[in-house]
Amino acid sequence: MRGRMLRHMLGVAIAGVLMTMVSGPASASEADLQSGLAHLRAGAQAQAERDLLKYRDSLRDSEARRSIDRVLPLLRRPLTEDVREYIAGTIEASVRPTAEAQNTPARRGVLSRMFPVFP
Repeated sequence: MRGRMLRHMLGVAIAGVLMTMVSGPASASEADLQSGLAHLRAGAQAQAERDLLKYRDSLRDSEARRSIDRVLPLLRRPLTEDVREYIAGTIEASVRPTAEAQNTPARRGVLSRMFPVFP
């Protein structure tokens, strides 16, 4: 019991230190997302819920908002470390476009101009 509490406090402290060491995010909503994910991974679910609510309220993408809405009720229950990590990964995957999706249209445009394909 005592070891578990110590591990929890240590995780929250490490998450806080890492958040201050990492370069500042692009916007306030990005900061809320990063803070929420760090709190979630550290086991501070109440703080994670607060940050993710702020992030959700700043989103325009309805699909990403629904993803966050599905997760919020879970944060009120006790969750294992594995489940918290899975939820954090799911949130990241749902709110961030993949690198391939970001690069494909621009690359396709540049490459098609540089290397035309003839039938």
